[in-house]
Amino acid sequence: MKRTFNYLVCSLAFLVAIVFVLSGSILWTLCGLAWCLMLYMWGVACPKWWKMFWVSNLRILAYFNCL
Repeated sequence: MKRTFNYLVCSLAFLVAIVFVLSGSILWTLCGLAWCLMLYMWGVACPKWWKMFWVSNLRILAYFNCL
């Protein structure tokens, strides 16, 4: 359950960053860049969460023979 919650939170954080950056407005793009900076700082503060996220991504890709 913890891995699923972790994967959903990290994926949602990436999705929000992508939507903000590609929104088309200068203000929303700046908010997206600030969000990306926050994600970077979160990665430095909580490396265990991001490692679990990347390991889950590798497992999903291996399941579909994409590696």
